[in-house]
Amino acid sequence: IYDHTKKEKTDQKKKSFDKKLHVSCKTMEQLEVLLHQSPARVYIDSDLWMHHSDRIDALLSRETALQDTQIMLMLPYVKRLRDDSYFGKLAKKLREKQYVHGMLVRTIDELQFAWELKKQMKKPFSIVGDSSLYVMNPYGALLLREYVEEYTLPLELNYQELRSLSDTLTKYDRPQSMVVYGWIPMLISANCIRKTSGHCDHKECLSKAQALE
Repeated sequence: IYDHTKKEKTDQKKKSFDKKLHVSCKTMEQLEVLLHQSPARVYIDSDLWMHHSDRIDALLSRETALQDTQIMLMLPYVKRLRDDSYFGKLAKKLREKQYVHGMLVRTIDELQFAWELKKQMKKPFSIVGDSSLYVMNPYGALLLREYVEEYTLPLELNYQELRSLSDTLTKYDRPQSMVVYGWIPMLISANCIRKTSGHCDHKECLSKAQALE
């Protein structure tokens, strides 16, 4: 869950926050529940969207309360050269679907993909940096400002560091999000854990790859 905040000045010169709820989902069951709650934004896992795009299209077409809800995709945690076919199919689908407002980018490699795709889109398309993009300080934020419309604050910073970075992002006129609830993976690996620990029969890997074809 993401808490989207943007600072505003009040008459009393105190800081206030315009809070919006952003929620991520990785299953169809989660998505069906979320759409009835009408959050400000729903992030759909890109694998889920590629695998169930027809079901998701039908579900979204039935929901009349989604005019105030942004639908965005979450890209995978890892992008490698052998994933080019997957990302090519993803880009083709995105150019066809008008209801997707943008994507959550998790790595620099994905940022290049998202930036190139955005230039091809004939509609408004936002790029949001996830916490794993590591905008750890104002210098990192400045480096990515040209490519990212919105930032997710890093998970590792303490309160004072978050406050300093948030002030900088506000000066750059960039919205920012913070993870306020959910689970965080301890480790993201591009390698097969089963193979590393002994033996992998490739059944689960192959079934998932075939489903995305």
